[in-house]
Amino acid sequence: LITKQSRSRCSLLTPRAFFVYTGCMTWASGRRFLIVVIIGSIIVAAIALALTALLYEAPSCMDNRQNQDESGVDCGGGCMYVCTESQAAPIVSLQRALVQVPGRVDVVGYVENPNADASARGVEYDVTLYASDRTVLKRGSVRIDIPAGVRVPVYLPGFFLGEGSGVQVFLTTDTNAIRWLRADTKPFVPKVETPKLINGGDGPRITAELLNSSSQSVNRVVAVAVVYDASRNVIAASQTVLPVLPAFGKALATFTWNLPFPSVPGVIDVSPVVAVPL
Repeated sequence: LITKQSRSRCSLLTPRAFFVYTGCMTWASGRRFLIVVIIGSIIVAAIALALTALLYEAPSCMDNRQNQDESGVDCGGGCMYVCTESQAAPIVSLQRALVQVPGRVDVVGYVENPNADASARGVEYDVTLYASDRTVLKRGSVRIDIPAGVRVPVYLPGFFLGEGSGVQVFLTTDTNAIRWLRADTKPFVPKVETPKLINGGDGPRITAELLNSSSQSVNRVVAVAVVYDASRNVIAASQTVLPVLPAFGKALATFTWNLPFPSVPGVIDVSPVVAVPL
């Protein structure tokens, strides 16, 4: 019950103070106050949920944070990427500048992936050509796939046009920037039968059969031939493209040169360019 004294005190309160001072609150005003509080709470909760849905970023393998079961930032655990620190760096096992035509320098090389369970797509290699006095003749780049456990041939015909006496080339990359992928699927590598030298004189020609042991045909197979002399010096290189390698079939790769080799061929190495499986 509100006494006469309390009614006098309540009459002195402002409307806002009246609702705050519960001792002066009637049943109707208290009910209205409760309804306002409930509605306000619902609105605040709805806004909070909307902001959470808008601003919250669920943990993923692309959020630049180490979370979930990752062993590094966006790598390891259930992520498709494996951590660079746990992988061996690719090895450049061959890098040669060849003057096969006067006034033109070609580049040939091999990049080997020592990792049996990790691949990388589109790795950029810097290609730097030096003159005999160590001045830079040209800088360029090439992007290659590096499948798990595969040696990748690199061939850049006509990389430099000009005098090529005594030139050297180097292939380099930032190994820390390589994004290694977990190699759940082994890459398809065509088998290469023993290459044959058809003509060792003017206009030499080399052939090699590539075999496909899979049930899927492969389109546009690139192959690179590297020719060594008896001392294992690279004396020539060439590239060809097979339009299709049929399923459970074979195709003949043919490599040609316009000029004779500078010395007698000793070893012929033919390697297909292998893509990283999607």
